[in-house]
Amino acid sequence: ALAPAVGACVGLGGGLLWRRRGSWWARLVLAATVLGTALWAAQLLARTPTYLPWLRWALVLAGAVAALGLLVAHLRNRVLLTGVLAAGLVAGLGGPTAYAVSTAAQPHTGAIPTAGPSTERVFPARLAPGFGGGTARPHRSTQTGTLLDAGSPGAEVTRTLSVNASSYTWVAAVVGSNRAAGYQLATEQPVMALGGFNGSDPAPTLTEFQQLVAAGDVHFYIAGGVGMASTTGSDDVHQIATWVTAHYTATTVDGVTLYDLSRPID
Repeated sequence: ALAPAVGACVGLGGGLLWRRRGSWWARLVLAATVLGTALWAAQLLARTPTYLPWLRWALVLAGAVAALGLLVAHLRNRVLLTGVLAAGLVAGLGGPTAYAVSTAAQPHTGAIPTAGPSTERVFPARLAPGFGGGTARPHRSTQTGTLLDAGSPGAEVTRTLSVNASSYTWVAAVVGSNRAAGYQLATEQPVMALGGFNGSDPAPTLTEFQQLVAAGDVHFYIAGGVGMASTTGSDDVHQIATWVTAHYTATTVDGVTLYDLSRPID
């Protein structure tokens, strides 16, 4: 989102400073900017030390050469200026180019693919009661966790959710919009996303969900979702999970735990 604006600022600022390279302050700003860019690129590359370890040192060297050259860029020497510009381009674009190639070369799934080489990251999350317990697990940057992964439901789950689908407004309810998307794409039927995108919003509340179930609008509740910690104090998805597990019987289909909301426990 910020890249176009940053690119415009770099292009405008760099062009204006280059035109004014006869002034010492313009050369100093250019040199500091190029060297700072190279050092920051090296710092980012160091976060994955096994990925092209030589590259970060090459960028630092190119940045240092470019910075020194820019300090004397007011001298009208075509060979010198060509070398300075080439070193500056390497220092500024070497890191982004490596990240772009690495990103394009790896398969990505889910809603939040990340740029660059793989690295271990942990998404903050908590599990609702009845969701299996435990804590969030670390995953690689080229993958997404349970909350962020739409997934591909098995054929048996898809058939089960599709039974009498026309009789319900939602064939199922599941925590998080990404997980809901996977089931909706598989069944081609509406699936309710409890708690909004992250599963942390009070939408619907427990009372609203109970009313929808009582009206026969929701057929199944799908367990196994992860809700991220709410910043608003909302705990509705966890309350819904507790209520469902207390009043309905669990059935496992293709490893997925389903609760038939049309058949409460007597």
